[in-house]
Amino acid sequence: MIIREITIKNFKSYGNTTQRLTLNTEKGELILLVGNNGNGKSVTPSTEIDVDIPLENLNLEELVQFLGIMDGESRYILYIKENNNSLYEEYIKYRNQ
Repeated sequence: MIIREITIKNFKSYGNTTQRLTLNTEKGELILLVGNNGNGKSVTPSTEIDVDIPLENLNLEELVQFLGIMDGESRYILYIKENNNSLYEEYIKYRNQ
């Protein structure tokens, strides 16, 4: 899975402001987080990150890779079944091989 863009809402802002970070997928890019101790650079097990991934737009290879990373596979498969039935059928054929 390739992350092309990260969007954050209401981070160090007033109102409903959106900040967007676009990454170069051709050559790859590195993100460096800088800050003092205690400024929240690390992610702990209790941290929740809400990521919007358009699962219905994935191809079979990307879906299989995504499901390998995420827990709760059945929830995502059910979502695909409801939103992209042809991808769901491809996945079921792949899984049954």
